[in-house]
Amino acid sequence: MELERAEFNATHQETGGYLLRWWDLPFPIVEAALYHHNPFDERIVNSELVIGVHIAQKYAWDMLKVPQLTRFSPEAFMKIGLVQSEFEEELNMLEIN
Repeated sequence: MELERAEFNATHQETGGYLLRWWDLPFPIVEAALYHHNPFDERIVNSELVIGVHIAQKYAWDMLKVPQLTRFSPEAFMKIGLVQSEFEEELNMLEIN
C-alpha cells in the first residue's frame, strides 16, 4: 500500500471506494472497500461487513496459494463471534467437496 501511495498518490482501497461511491453503490459496500485492510478503524459503521471482507480476503489468497502482502488480523474472528479454528475446519470441508 505504501508503494501504491508513492506511485499513484492513492491506495487501491481509496480508489475502489471512490469509484464505488461515484457509481452510487450503497455505503456499506463503499465502506468495505475503504477499510478491508483496517477492519477496526473507529470510523467504520458497518463493522461486521468490513470484518467479513477482511477475513474473506485472507482466505481467498490462501486458497489461491498466493502469499498475502497485507496484514491479517486474527482478532477479527473474535470481534464477530467466530472461532478461527472452527471456521477453518468448515472451510476445509468445503474445499474437499
